[in-house]
Amino acid sequence: MGIKESLFEEFGARVRIAGGSGPKHDPFVLEACSALEATHTQLEVIKWLSRRMGYIHRLREVAAAPDVGPSVQLIAFDRAHLVGGQMQQETVACYFDHSAVTGEPHPAEPLFVWHDPRSPIMLPHEIGWLHFTKSRDYAPESEHINQSGAYHGPGAAATIYVYAHGQPANSAEQMTALCKAEVEDVLTHVLAAPEGFALTHSPLTIGVFDVRILANAEDSTIIAVTCAGPTFIKARVSFQTLPTMLDRMAATLQELSNLVERARPAAVQ
Repeated sequence: MGIKESLFEEFGARVRIAGGSGPKHDPFVLEACSALEATHTQLEVIKWLSRRMGYIHRLREVAAAPDVGPSVQLIAFDRAHLVGGQMQQETVACYFDHSAVTGEPHPAEPLFVWHDPRSPIMLPHEIGWLHFTKSRDYAPESEHINQSGAYHGPGAAATIYVYAHGQPANSAEQMTALCKAEVEDVLTHVLAAPEGFALTHSPLTIGVFDVRILANAEDSTIIAVTCAGPTFIKARVSFQTLPTMLDRMAATLQELSNLVERARPAAVQ
């Protein structure tokens, strides 16, 4: 069974792979398709192979590999997993032959997989160490946005909520006050939930986000809230309490902050 068939059977993933197994001596061969479809396939193959092996991962480098073939790309990525109570990280690579593709795939550029015209941000396939799974619309009949995007990796998950706050936010001071009130409201609900989370850090900021970090006996969770124009952007990042996982999830949140910060000039009038 080839990689195309095995990923569909195991995960329901649909990828445009005609053959190959990925290493330098046997690159994955992309089917005849558009550059966008090829880019999506490259990212999906790496995501699901990492998921199968229990690794979280993030993209590191994309480069041409002319020593392998005139239409071959090398995609290097960092991957990490738990070994003997410690997170071990390594950099590995997959090779893709795109000679049958119309145009050239661009996996190093953000591949946006969710957008609503009412949202100041678009959500990409990858944010830090986590990867897009699905979106949800909580109020499809409303004129006001209330949606989320779910991201996952082995031992970690995040939900990013985009929802209207209905309040004036024409200045940095107004946004700060709105965010502080919202994050405290969210924190109250999390502390009252049966999972038994308690604060483990003083309030802090990560990029544009007002952040609270909590943990129970096994897991940690990060609450992060910011404003962008008429919307709140809230992230709930949950993960196993393992060495260096907090650093990796904070880096993931920083990447989300970068997306929001790039959108803010257009969102705040």
